[in-house]
Amino acid sequence: VKDINDKKIHELELLRQSQSDPLTKLYNRTAFGQIVNEYLNKKRESSSALLLIDIDNFKYINDTYGHLCGDIVLQKIAQALLEVSHPLDIFGRVGGDEFLTLIKYPKSIEKVAEYCQNMIKSTSKVEYQGTHIITSISVGAVVSSVSLSYDELYRLADDALYRVKNNGRNNYCIIAVSYTH
Repeated sequence: VKDINDKKIHELELLRQSQSDPLTKLYNRTAFGQIVNEYLNKKRESSSALLLIDIDNFKYINDTYGHLCGDIVLQKIAQALLEVSHPLDIFGRVGGDEFLTLIKYPKSIEKVAEYCQNMIKSTSKVEYQGTHIITSISVGAVVSSVSLSYDELYRLADDALYRVKNNGRNNYCIIAVSYTH
């Protein structure tokens, strides 16, 4: 009998590293897309919501306080987003200053709106080396009770985010998709 425990632990660690964003420890773009696609392909008749979250004026933070501060802001915002989330939510950092979350079973559009408000509130200030940095996020969300692909959900969430960015930032926009009879 051969002990393969150490080998299995090493393999699991390599898998985790390949799926994680090294800075925030959230899923990276590829892993997030794969996990969400698997979920959407399996789900039946339940709604889901995809939220695209963008840090407003992130370039200003990097330019003013430096890139190390920018990295800390990304980490702290990722942590704040996780703290207001539900354990079943899936989070990822898709690049730069953009995050995604999939809410598997949103109870209502009002609950998604409340969730967006909580996200905005929880990420409004980050401390870096004793300095309080005012931060804000914009959230584009799509709530769907129909079967849409990840790419379709992403496109709609991106459209919603575009609407927020064009109307002042530090806010959210929700697009609802449902069957019409």
